[in-house]
Amino acid sequence: MAKKRQPQVGDKVTCKIATSAYYSNYGGNPVLTFLPGMVGTVASIAPKVRKVKGPGLDGKDDFLVVDYPAPETGKTERVGLDYVNAVVVP
Repeated sequence: MAKKRQPQVGDKVTCKIATSAYYSNYGGNPVLTFLPGMVGTVASIAPKVRKVKGPGLDGKDDFLVVDYPAPETGKTERVGLDYVNAVVVP
């Protein structure tokens, strides 16, 4: 069985566990959630400020920054996904 490829900048991805987008429910913004099945593009790979574990989280040093079209706003929004929560979409 081939090893699963890690997502790279420019890849299309979805998530396994719903994740709140940046600035969700902050400063008058609506609640923004990136849901399994929604597709976004990896914009960058960023270093973590702190490492935590839990559902959809891992202990790696960096995470994926994903831009996706949010139905709540009709704009491109941004979400951070740990590698363990990301699935590359063919």
